[in-house]
Amino acid sequence: MMVSAYASRLRLTLATVTADRGTELDAAIEALGLIALKGKVVTGDALHCNRRTVAAINVDFHAEVSRVFHREVSHL
Repeated sequence: MMVSAYASRLRLTLATVTADRGTELDAAIEALGLIALKGKVVTGDALHCNRRTVAAINVDFHAEVSRVFHREVSHL
């Protein structure tokens, strides 16, 4: 199995890592470590909703969610 980091706007695969059965999370974290993520939006499925993935993205998740939430509801 391969895990890839894909840039949708560029339509380009940025990183690809081989994953054995049951190691998709480790491979995804390795792929994230291969690319520059500052200022980028990162999406993933439910498997990646965990502290290890958030740490690999290197973002203060709580602060970022709060910032986005306040921006989205400030006009209401």
